[in-house]
Amino acid sequence: MTNSPLRPETIDRLRHTAYGAFAMLAGMKLDIFTPLIDRPMTAQEIAIGIDAGRLRPLLYALVLAGLLSVEVERFSNSDEANHFLTRGSPSYMGARQGSWSIFWNAALQTAESIRTGEPQAMQDWSGAPEESEKWLRGIHVGAGRSWS
Repeated sequence: MTNSPLRPETIDRLRHTAYGAFAMLAGMKLDIFTPLIDRPMTAQEIAIGIDAGRLRPLLYALVLAGLLSVEVERFSNSDEANHFLTRGSPSYMGARQGSWSIFWNAALQTAESIRTGEPQAMQDWSGAPEESEKWLRGIHVGAGRSWS
C-alpha cells in the first residue's frame, strides 16, 4: 500500500468543469460559434462590436473546454460546436442559453436558500410571459412558438 498524500482530484475536476461550462454559456450568449462555421478567424475578426482584447481570454477558455481549437492565433469550432452551437444548424442548441442562465444562477444560490430557509431564486413568471417563453424555448427550441 502506498502512502502517497491525498490530493483534491475530485474537487479540482469539479472546479475546472464549472469554468468550461460558464465559458460555453458566455460564448453562446455572444454567438461566438456562428461566425466560425465557414473558416478559422482571429479574435479581431470574431470581435465585431466587442473589444478583441476582452474576447481573447474567453476564446482560449473555449479552447480549453474543447469547443474551439486554435492554430497561429486563428480559432476554429470543434465539430460538436459546428453541429450544435451555430445558428441555422438543425441541431442548434444556442437558444438554450437563456434557460441555462436561469438554472445555473439559481444553482449558485443553493447554499443561501438552505442557510436562510427561504428560496433565493424563485421563478414566478405569472407577470412576465416573455420570460416563461424564454425558459420554454431553452428546454426545447420549438416550445412557445404559438405564443408569438
